[in-house]
Amino acid sequence: MRKIIFVDDEQRVLDAFKRSLHVYRDQWEMYFESSAEAALKFLESNTVDVIISDIRMPEMDGVTLLKKVQEKHPGIVRIILSGFTEMEAALQSVPVAHQFLNKPCEAQKVKEIIERAFHLQNVLNNQTIKDVVGKIDQLPVLPTVYKELITALGDPDVSVKSVAGIVEKDIALGTKILQVVNSAFFGLPRTVTSVFSAVTLLGLNMTKNLSLTLKVFQNFEEDAKKLGFSISNFQSHCIQTGQIAKTLLTAKHESEAAFLAGTFHDLGKLILATKLPEIFKNIMTQLQDPDDDSCEIEEKLMGVSHAEIGAYLLGIWGLPNPIVEAVANHHKPSRVPHSDMDIMGAVHVANYLAYVKDKKMDKAVKLLDSQFLLDLQLGEKITQWGQKILIEDLQ
Repeated sequence: MRKIIFVDDEQRVLDAFKRSLHVYRDQWEMYFESSAEAALKFLESNTVDVIISDIRMPEMDGVTLLKKVQEKHPGIVRIILSGFTEMEAALQSVPVAHQFLNKPCEAQKVKEIIERAFHLQNVLNNQTIKDVVGKIDQLPVLPTVYKELITALGDPDVSVKSVAGIVEKDIALGTKILQVVNSAFFGLPRTVTSVFSAVTLLGLNMTKNLSLTLKVFQNFEEDAKKLGFSISNFQSHCIQTGQIAKTLLTAKHESEAAFLAGTFHDLGKLILATKLPEIFKNIMTQLQDPDDDSCEIEEKLMGVSHAEIGAYLLGIWGLPNPIVEAVANHHKPSRVPHSDMDIMGAVHVANYLAYVKDKKMDKAVKLLDSQFLLDLQLGEKITQWGQKILIEDLQ
């Protein structure tokens, strides 16, 4: 049975959780502690899957508590509780909280977030990977993009459109901003799948404050190049995949989500390269060609591929489910029933077309899921899209 611990110094809040979530007692084991110190002591001798903590508590606040949990128990999904008046304090929790809940929160919303966390933990059934991904508070930003963003945000006349355009150039920036905007803390009636919308909702000042919490790549790019992995080429491929995926769907909300899913589709590779360098080195040395698909080797070594690893991080960070599913299945969309082209399918096809555009035909063909193409009868369309990409490059 899954275990959850709630931490709040106000007994009435804990009592409210007990009452509203009592109906789920047959599904979860729930524990309630009135201080951060008591929660840490409890965790010393008990295994827990999710911790939900208030942000403001005496002696040790929620941010400090979650930081300690991150260090000692990284596999636990960490959720922070805060009020609308605590926006500044909540921003401080961004590096350590996977998700944010606004107080007071409905039982159904709490249930949805908890169940999603459990589902994702089942998908990534590898404790070592869970612990590594659980420790990730942020991903490093390319120095050139970071400098461009900070310079732009220092301009009092800069537009939201300009800032959004810069954010879209970097996977780490995009995921972090969308994580915050799509959290329950903002209480939005719909998920946000556009970087422009996210920056608009955050505002330029909060976007700047959030950006200042991020780190940049230092010497990683040079070390990665020795293994045949280029960060700049990686980012370029991801963004190109997103741009192509966007053109394959007509509905605005779907095309925006397809762009983000395409941009984030290989996020797991970045996690492996920056957070599991020894495993990544092993994977790269086993590839006969750096351009070959690494999924088979990854699954042999870890039991999962970069697709599931990237989706797991996006999921516990609270990004919209269609994006998480598309990232998880971008190599094998046939694992999910399809009746027509959707976000997942668009990313799969766009990944293929991005390699066609780069004249890497051998790799492109190997990436195609033949069962998916057969199910949707896309054989002729794939050929037409590929020819169109090549013709556009010649013009």
